[in-house]
Amino acid sequence: MKKFTLVASFLFALFSGLTASAQTFYMDKGDTSKLYWSAPGDMLVYNKIFNNTFSTINIQWRVINFGNTDANWICNGICDNIKCYTATPDITSGTSTQTTDDIGPKAYIADMHVIFNGDAAANNTWAWATISYKDPVSGEDTTATFAAYKNGTGLITPVKVNDDVTLFPNPAQNYIDVLYKSSSDVKTIAIYNIIGKLISVYKVSSNTSAHLEFNTEMPSGIYLMRIADSKGDIVATRKFTRQ
Repeated sequence: MKKFTLVASFLFALFSGLTASAQTFYMDKGDTSKLYWSAPGDMLVYNKIFNNTFSTINIQWRVINFGNTDANWICNGICDNIKCYTATPDITSGTSTQTTDDIGPKAYIADMHVIFNGDAAANNTWAWATISYKDPVSGEDTTATFAAYKNGTGLITPVKVNDDVTLFPNPAQNYIDVLYKSSSDVKTIAIYNIIGKLISVYKVSSNTSAHLEFNTEMPSGIYLMRIADSKGDIVATRKFTRQ
């Protein structure tokens, strides 16, 4: 009987540990959603939030980065399963935190999206919103970027890998986000200063984006970013400025 009790206790502890370590929620499209402009009208960039538990949860969210490379891009709303919020300064600056309606067990929010309009924007420009999501009960959090691109009228065919790497914000301050195609097989991103000295190396886990936090001692200036695949081959290089 004692042996059975010990085995049962071990199995319970193991199962409990696995349950505790599981994510309570995740983003259906990973940490980046992209949409290419193809015709006049609003662009709705979606990323579902999936409740990975057997309980009802709510998710708190706020914008942590918002911008564009052409001021003619418009954001017509940031939406969850309650409503679409107007892109007011308190929303886009992240000073306002919103909470979703209930997300049922093993269910998802299909309505989480950002509405962009690039009709008046120039070709080869883009707009984005990076949003932080948090489960206030478990404390788990993640970020997701919603990006809209305008590469030309009717052009929705992906361009070459070397031309499909986006950095923002640029100039940057404390961090920089990198967007790239999953086919590029990005695994490592290295940052060098203007004279070629290696500053930082980041290992990449996502196949579509990376969020790079700068070392606080990294001085302001111009830097070179080299993006490498799993074989160590350079798939793209980019320059950026840290303010």
